Amino acid sequence: MRVEYHPAITDTFDSVWDAIADTEEQVANLRVRAELMQQIAAIIKANDWTASRCRYSLWPHAATC
Repeated sequence: MRVEYHPAITDTFDSVWDAIADTEEQVANLRVRAELMQQIAAIIKANDWTASRCRYSLWPHAATC
């Protein structure tokens, strides 16, 4: 879908999710996914994990794939 820029139009939204989603269900889905990613990032930071350590902690059999 092509979106054209119209500088004269200024829409306001309650959140970025409201701006980019077409339905309330999509907004809810995006919010849940964003919260999940924030929680994962907090766990990684709290444990001071590297990318490699995350892989082995979250997917222990990944090395055998």
